[in-house]
Amino acid sequence: MFFDRMKRLVSALMVCAMLLGCVPAAMAVTYPCAGTVKTAVTLRRSASDSTALASLPAGDAVYITGESGSYYIVEYDGVTGFVAKSAVTLTEGDSANLPSAEYAARYAALYQGDEGQAVTDLQTALIQLGFLSGKADGKYGKKTAQAVAAFQEKNGLNASGSADAATQGLLFEGTPLNSKGKKKAVTVAPDIEGFPVTSGKTGLLVSRIQAALKALDYYTGKVDGKYGKGTVNAVKKFQTKNGLKSTGTADAETQSLLFGGTALSAKQTPTPVPTATPVPPVIGWENGVPTQTESSYPFDTLTTDAVNLRKGASTGSSRILTVPKGATVSVQSMKGDFLYVKYNNGKKTYTGYVMARYVDVPAVYLGGKELAASETAQARYTGMSQGAAGERVSALQTALTELGFYTGRVSGSYDAATVQAVKDMQKKNGLLQTGIASAELQELIFEGKPLNSKGKKAAVAVLPPVAGVTMRSGDTGYQVSELQEQLQALGYYTAAVNGTYDKNTVAAVKAFQKDKGLTQDGVTGPKVYAALERALATPTPRLNTVTATPAPITADNVIVVHKGTRGLAVSRLQARLVELGYYAITPDGIYNADDIVAVKAFQKQNGLTADGIAGLETQQLLYGENARPAWATATPKPTATPKPATTPVPNTNMTLKIGSKGDDVSLLQARLTALNYFDETIDGRFGTRTARAVSAFQENNGLPADGSAGPKTLSKLYSSTAKAAAESASEETAASAVATAVVLRIGDRGDAVKAMQQMLAELGYLSGGADGIYGPKTYLAVKAFQKDYSLTRDGVAGSATLTRLQSEAEKARAQAQQQPTGVTGTDFKAPTAAEVRFCDWYSESRVQVKLMPDAIIYDYNTGLYYNVHMFSFGKHADAEPVTASDTAIMQQIMGVENWEPHAVWVILSDGKVYMASTHSRGHEVDHNATNGLEGHICIHFPREMSDEEKEEMPYATRHQQEILRGWEETQAMIN
Repeated sequence: MFFDRMKRLVSALMVCAMLLGCVPAAMAVTYPCAGTVKTAVTLRRSASDSTALASLPAGDAVYITGESGSYYIVEYDGVTGFVAKSAVTLTEGDSANLPSAEYAARYAALYQGDEGQAVTDLQTALIQLGFLSGKADGKYGKKTAQAVAAFQEKNGLNASGSADAATQGLLFEGTPLNSKGKKKAVTVAPDIEGFPVTSGKTGLLVSRIQAALKALDYYTGKVDGKYGKGTVNAVKKFQTKNGLKSTGTADAETQSLLFGGTALSAKQTPTPVPTATPVPPVIGWENGVPTQTESSYPFDTLTTDAVNLRKGASTGSSRILTVPKGATVSVQSMKGDFLYVKYNNGKKTYTGYVMARYVDVPAVYLGGKELAASETAQARYTGMSQGAAGERVSALQTALTELGFYTGRVSGSYDAATVQAVKDMQKKNGLLQTGIASAELQELIFEGKPLNSKGKKAAVAVLPPVAGVTMRSGDTGYQVSELQEQLQALGYYTAAVNGTYDKNTVAAVKAFQKDKGLTQDGVTGPKVYAALERALATPTPRLNTVTATPAPITADNVIVVHKGTRGLAVSRLQARLVELGYYAITPDGIYNADDIVAVKAFQKQNGLTADGIAGLETQQLLYGENARPAWATATPKPTATPKPATTPVPNTNMTLKIGSKGDDVSLLQARLTALNYFDETIDGRFGTRTARAVSAFQENNGLPADGSAGPKTLSKLYSSTAKAAAESASEETAASAVATAVVLRIGDRGDAVKAMQQMLAELGYLSGGADGIYGPKTYLAVKAFQKDYSLTRDGVAGSATLTRLQSEAEKARAQAQQQPTGVTGTDFKAPTAAEVRFCDWYSESRVQVKLMPDAIIYDYNTGLYYNVHMFSFGKHADAEPVTASDTAIMQQIMGVENWEPHAVWVILSDGKVYMASTHSRGHEVDHNATNGLEGHICIHFPREMSDEEKEEMPYATRHQQEILRGWEETQAMIN
């Protein structure tokens, strides 16, 4: 049965969706799943058609494959139909609270029996919302569990009574319903370093921020845990002084610097960084004491946590009093694990012993040797200290857990517990106890065999946090999860993404290696990484990832898919649309805005009514042999003298208005789209939306805004001086929305998200419409942008990401609005050598070719040229000749099926000319069945290659060498 065959695939896809936060609701059902009929009910033909297909008696089991509104889509004795959700009970475990990727990374689940600050924060929030009464005591008892369950039930979550990541995310960062059913945001900020703290927040984290600001002379008020105007102003001053964007919000970047020990105080002046040759650090360097090489007593320091002052150096000795966290103590001497200190509480001076682990003791006093400086380690690893955050910290915490030094949750936040774990590891291994994970220490932990907590040499399984690390069976880590997700997207991996390089992962890698002609050893090395990047850059799934429909779709078995429908039918629909090139996503079984856009495009391409609803006619054609893919276009007949494809010349001596149809309207809509006035389907029909776009253009360009496109309007529209919507107030508003946004993440909605999506689309990172909803597709687009511009790859659009995104989008708009030259006209004019640019692929040319993928390849030696369409942009561009005539000219220049690199000039539609290298051998993906070439070609542009790439990618290296040779010839032509 089809659903049985699809079960494993969809289960894996839903796991991926869970990890990426693809399910927007906090509670969801993982399909397919089992259910039991509660009361006798009728199996209907559809949600809107009450025709009975079968009667389901109470107690019978049903196989649930999806949902549509208030109905489940079920299979019962081989018949597929719809059953009211109220009549079915799900099998226990199928309903779960699914967190976004951000929430999953930030919050650790809390259960009955837990204790500590996290529980205190949870209780405080529940008290504010009216679900819990009394005092927050930090103990997760029965009363707290009942309050959590009540909160979950009120807010549509699975009422488990356990505070999972989805529950905490909604509680602390959303606007949940309170006990009276009214939306209300809590003020308490959880004590999680990196949690964005804004005006009005309260809690221990706020107190810590205030204390740190006070220590640096930015804050003079009371440390009261209330993030008021004085704290906001202090944060702004701190951010300005330390080169951060002055927002007043203590985001992750601000906290990392504030708690990291390297921030400038209010009284300091920035000191230029010297460029001297690095030298090995001296003793005490890691602890901020660059000149101290010997221990001397007494010395003053601070407590890192509350600690008992005792009469003797033993935990069994009588307690004198408790010294609070952050208090100053004068250390007189050291005895084993204890310090003999003096402490004044403002009334009296006390002397006694405290445990050293709760006091900030410079490393020089703790003894131990220092690891020798290593250039190799410093090249591979980045040193980390308290306040750091991200995947590198998670890997360190995991490694320390394996070694027995760290017992907390792997949070990705370098907190006090992580500092202590590092110190414990250093102490056990006879090293300076700095609590700082230097590059050399990380090399020892990840690549050596340090002593574990039991004193035995041990190697860790978690992979080191470095790019391109070789992975094999038994390894664990975030890199393995990323590999599994990539193989899953390509159809090779169908198990759960678990971050462990297990037998399923080995089998998937071997299958991928076999398909790509690589050694089938199941090990992920440089060649596999390179092949994966090429495969992922080309949105063409393996043929066997989409199962053909088992039987013809008829009116009796069709499941009409519209907005909100979920389940296997949607997953299969999405997979088929991906196969036909209408978008590039990982099927998630949820029919939303991106899917509607793709279906509309399919319907338009195939001559159907473009309503975005996948009904009987649409699905019959979609799964049929005659479905037209997105890339299918009419091929012009070759002429005796092949010339580049021409751009239609618009007729400006006419009037287009509501009711007009045809190619002239299509050209009008295309031009309005290019100028950001029109974001609907280009259908050649002048309707009310087209009229509104024309009116907006007229108003922005000083013309009477009547909505009709007459000769004056058309002349202005097609001129080089036409003002785009980006120059109007609407873009200023969008830009302002992005500029004022502090952090955008999965689940966010609004103008700022929409403006960000528009910029991502302009730069080629996002397809489909900008709907203002930060979903999984937007998350992946942000992550891809961050990767390309060397930003933190977390899929969260913080200030650094938004600033760079806005900058790059503005550059792209300025370039795209330049008046096209004669390159795309009817007469080809060869460029001169002086026009050719030698530009880096990653910093300039890739962005440009994404914006203008239709180009001309010009052979400067023969004067011959041909048209190509570029469609994939990894480490080079993949492209196809447009017509059979273009292929013939390409082969005339370079020969038939020739892999040899050949230097050429690439002319984009805006007239820019770039140095590049290509070949004439067609291979792998083929989107154009009529151009006389089986497969596609590659176009290489100048780019930096690492030594490892040069060794592992000799063919790409040859192209770079050919580009340099061609550039020398080009320069000689100028001289």
